[in-house]
Amino acid sequence: MPNYLKYIVFICLSFIIGCDNQGLNTKEFHYPEKINIEFLHEINNGFRNGEGSFLNIGNNTLAYVYTCFSSGTDDASYSDICIIKSSDTDRKIWSSPEILIRNHGLENIMSVSLLRKDNNSILIQYLEKNSCNDLKIIRRYSFDELETRPGYNVVNNDRILSNNRYIYTPISRHSCVNGVFKDSGIMELSITDENDISNIISIPTDLNVTFQEPGIVNLDNNGNLLMWFRNNTIQMLISRSSDSGFSFTSPYPSILNTVPFSPSSIKSFNGDLFIVYNKWSSETKKQERTPLVLAITKDDLKTIHKEYILEKNKELEYMYTSMHRDSNSLILAYMIQNGSIFSLKIVKIDRMFN
Repeated sequence: MPNYLKYIVFICLSFIIGCDNQGLNTKEFHYPEKINIEFLHEINNGFRNGEGSFLNIGNNTLAYVYTCFSSGTDDASYSDICIIKSSDTDRKIWSSPEILIRNHGLENIMSVSLLRKDNNSILIQYLEKNSCNDLKIIRRYSFDELETRPGYNVVNNDRILSNNRYIYTPISRHSCVNGVFKDSGIMELSITDENDISNIISIPTDLNVTFQEPGIVNLDNNGNLLMWFRNNTIQMLISRSSDSGFSFTSPYPSILNTVPFSPSSIKSFNGDLFIVYNKWSSETKKQERTPLVLAITKDDLKTIHKEYILEKNKELEYMYTSMHRDSNSLILAYMIQNGSIFSLKIVKIDRMFN
């Protein structure tokens, strides 16, 4: 594996990307004019909890696997990978957090993505942070529905999105010179085929713009993909591919105005794109990650079909959303920051998919 893959700093994972092709079919959904956001669960021990992913693990059980910090508030603080589960129909009862994978990095392990493979095993993907110059992608496999956690670690390509016969990993490759981290990354996409042969595709970017945390989503089953990029402008920058990811347009502004450097999340359900982002307006005085907005587009971000405000408290910041379709409901998990205090919130929007 090329050595530079060891220097990946930010990867947009499932809570930001979507690990499958959920709902790329032709059924037309009629989304509600207004939504009722139902509180489900909260972890409020003050530390960072979140940056995780949902997965159904059988017997009507929904698992949320996430990063659970136990000291500090920055990316170098100690953290493990934890899991909570819900088995009731309404998703109002959740288990207490358990450590799924204990920290084995020199600093921490963080940022989780889950993908169920064709053989029904579960691929667990996360990052091992050892230093400013060493952030590795780790794979582990579970063959017993995340119970005993058997598996092996591979410093390899992280499986983020599947489309036809390829697995895609969006990469932001950063450098750290003399302990100084370079904020702007080189945007890349790793494409892995069924023989585990990978190609690294470079995304052309504007050197005057700071790029971070790319994400990728399927637009259809014909090789049309969309990437988006966290950046320092007030617009979500996007790039498109029509050849299964082997070439992309130069990033250009989308119709969404976003808070600078705010991470956004996109998933495809039934061929429609669901975007959770911090909406920018003239009232936003700083780089505050609020309000938190859910937008739905039926034409690949050419127009917005529906838009809902999820959170609007200007005293708080909302970030790193995970999305999951649970029957006709949409379940969201996101981190809330109040100064130096953090919490994790899980909510449900019932009857979203009618």
